[in-house]
Amino acid sequence: MTPVPEAAARLSDEFGPEPIPISALQHAVYCLRQAALFHIERLWAEDRFTAEGHVLHAAADEPGR
Repeated sequence: MTPVPEAAARLSDEFGPEPIPISALQHAVYCLRQAALFHIERLWAEDRFTAEGHVLHAAADEPGR
């Protein structure tokens, strides 16, 4: 087991374990490796499809659309 820094251990004891994002659970159900890359290693490479999705979601969130 990887040792936890003392300050982080105190925070965990005081506030409980860190919450797990729902997206991490969804990624883990689909592929554990993908979940680890996204949520542990923080690796992400945006491609054309995710960029288009961001634009479409931003437009959908604008008032009047």
